Amino acid sequence: MFNQCYIMINIKYILIIFLLNIITAGCSNNHESNSDDSIIKIYNFGQQKLHNGEFRDAIKQFEILNNDYPFSLYADQVQLNLIYAYYKSYELLSAINIIDRFISLNPVHTNLDYVIYMRGLIAMDLDDDFLHSFFGLKNYNRNTQYVSTAFKYFRQLVFYYPNSLYVADAGKRLIYLKNRLANFDFSVIKYYNEIEAYVAIINRVNQMLQDHPYAEATFNSLKYMRTAYEKLGLNEEANKVNNIIMFNK
Repeated sequence: MFNQCYIMINIKYILIIFLLNIITAGCSNNHESNSDDSIIKIYNFGQQKLHNGEFRDAIKQFEILNNDYPFSLYADQVQLNLIYAYYKSYELLSAINIIDRFISLNPVHTNLDYVIYMRGLIAMDLDDDFLHSFFGLKNYNRNTQYVSTAFKYFRQLVFYYPNSLYVADAGKRLIYLKNRLANFDFSVIKYYNEIEAYVAIINRVNQMLQDHPYAEATFNSLKYMRTAYEKLGLNEEANKVNNIIMFNK
């Protein structure tokens, strides 16, 4: 009798536990379903804002997904959208943070060429100061930190992703950036000439000949090199440089 009662009590407990598991699983599935619905809704709304050019509103939606649902199926695309939206909103440092993290975590991603291309564009924008652009001022004598960064990423794109859709534009930008760097070097050479730093002139021109051999600024720097050799009493070297100048006129 005791055993029968014990068995019945155990069966009751087993049934209760079984029912609780079913209820819990149902609640869990509903929760996951609700989460998925929320993610899709937020993502689609962000996409709509992005498509309409409402970049700041798009950023708000994608930041929610990026922060609250970092491992969703949309995670990678959310970050790619954020890069573009930040770029269009001129929140360039925020875009760089996303890009650097994306490259670090996704070294072989199928859209990595796009990310590298955007990194180059952003570096160019950071160099292209608004006031200089607005007033049409040449900025050759400004720091070239961002130019060098842009050059690095565009060259990386061209070298590692020769079939990318962005290579053609990156190639054109590389030509501009080479001239930008050469013009900066030329402005430094003119300054060295003013302070009569002739050895520094020679070294800088030699470096330009290695880095930017076909740039107009490099050719223009040769006359300063010739003068520097003359001032140092190195007439044979000065004549060699003069021959190069005459040959390329």
